[in-house]
Amino acid sequence: MTNNHTKILNQLLSQIEQNIPNKALKNDAVSKSTIGWQLDHSLKVFNVIST
Repeated sequence: MTNNHTKILNQLLSQIEQNIPNKALKNDAVSKSTIGWQLDHSLKVFNVIST
């Protein structure tokens, strides 16, 4: 993986981390799932793609 890809992935992980305090919030106009569910799903996808 190139340094640029690593930098992008680190930025995305940082954004996920910054949103952890908002895990209980949700906006029914956007999704029926909470932000926590969205974060969990993003990390699961990240793990599958990484392996």
